[in-house]
Amino acid sequence: MFENPVIWKKIQADEQTSINIMGNILDPFLDTQRFEVVLVSDHPRYQMSLRISSTYLTIYLSIYLLTLPA
Repeated sequence: MFENPVIWKKIQADEQTSINIMGNILDPFLDTQRFEVVLVSDHPRYQMSLRISSTYLTIYLSIYLLTLPA
């Protein structure tokens, strides 16, 4: 779908871990039930969102992508 897909990453100290590949949450993040990735497709526009939930806080990040003709 994309030449350069959106991948959310967790960075802590010197470690960098991918949370998702497009709309699929990867382990170990999948098992926590705290992460939700949504891809909304309305060609040529796309919206990629990541929601992280905990007991006290929910964070919602969203980016918008536009594909251009070749």
